[in-house]
Amino acid sequence: GGIPDAPTNAGSYTVIATITDTNYPVSATNTLVISRAAATVALGSLAQTYDGAAKPVSVTTSPTNLTVAVTYGGIPDAPTNAGSYTVIATVTDANYAGGATNALVIAQAGQTVAFGALPLCVVGDAPFTLTALASSGLPVSYVSSDPSVASVTGNTVSILSAGSSTITASQSGNGNYLATNSIQPLLVTNLVVDLSISRYTNDFYSVTNVVYVDKNSLYVTNVINIYPNIVLTISGNQDRAYNLQYQDDLTQTNWQLLQAITNLPAPIYQVIETPTNAARFYRVQRPVWSPN
Repeated sequence: GGIPDAPTNAGSYTVIATITDTNYPVSATNTLVISRAAATVALGSLAQTYDGAAKPVSVTTSPTNLTVAVTYGGIPDAPTNAGSYTVIATVTDANYAGGATNALVIAQAGQTVAFGALPLCVVGDAPFTLTALASSGLPVSYVSSDPSVASVTGNTVSILSAGSSTITASQSGNGNYLATNSIQPLLVTNLVVDLSISRYTNDFYSVTNVVYVDKNSLYVTNVINIYPNIVLTISGNQDRAYNLQYQDDLTQTNWQLLQAITNLPAPIYQVIETPTNAARFYRVQRPVWSPN
């Protein structure tokens, strides 16, 4: 190749040999080929799990530190998504040749569904919203084990009857995440609403009781001859809203609010009333939700 020193690196070289004796002016030309030496390539990190980051394999060579080109399913960029990829590693060093082929498997990741305990429900409670969250950020779906007790539409639970059910919050997974679910029990008790009247003193009194039931409310009415310090005892569902009302003439419909109880503090709750009329009628009312 025009250079007097013998070459070291792999390649093809034109060799010219010339006799320098003046009596023998002869020369010869040929080609010297130095082949690349064999190198070995080992691939590692072939089993990984999806986490949203690219998953390159590890590459070692012998001799060490050789330049290697790696492709994943024919693409030079390391994959991110779960799946199986054919990995081809090829030595690109000028003096060494070698390579390796193997499979990179990125497994689906596990996930969890955070689903908190459900409230104790009462027949007549309004629908409420479920708020389970999947650690993957994927959407969660819900199903009730007993739709006659509680039905689920989307993420809304409707209470239909007393009993027990379980609500399952599920995430069905995708190419990168395994499916999972979380289950919470749901207990529904009957609606309780009752009103009784007694005296705070030993004065004579009389009581009549009438129970009213219609689509939107359940309540009872009592009438008593008026004496100071009437005790009104409400029996109901704790932590539920009730309206204690009164009027002085049942022929009228203008019930007046005596006390709005936004959260009944105990199943048996008393209110002391000092009426001003000769007769007064009382009722306790709890509006309830009616399914469409």
